[in-house]
Amino acid sequence: MNGKASRNGIKNRSASQFCGIYHTKYPGIDICSARQLTHDGEFNDILIVNDDLVFRFPRYAENIPGFLREIQLLAKLQGRLPLPIPNPIYTSGTTTELGNVFMGYGLSRENRYLWRRWAV
Repeated sequence: MNGKASRNGIKNRSASQFCGIYHTKYPGIDICSARQLTHDGEFNDILIVNDDLVFRFPRYAENIPGFLREIQLLAKLQGRLPLPIPNPIYTSGTTTELGNVFMGYGLSRENRYLWRRWAV
């Protein structure tokens, strides 16, 4: 587990630690830039990679079951709604270990503007 574990979750993880977690499973992703959004995500740590991908990592163990259900739900909603829905093309698979659970999806054109505006 990367970062400092506490009773409330994992704290003080850096962008490079997050990159190491998903890069272990998906080594083909070239990383030109990675920035951690520290002011967003009450229950998730958020990493923007190459201004194109969003990676989310649950902060607390008790949120992992819901996070894994969200991955399944988002996959099932693809193509069924008239608005853009994140498509979790990168996932941590079957692991449920806090610090190693994640999902990654493309940043939609509609959301790029908002992310860039909030990330300044």
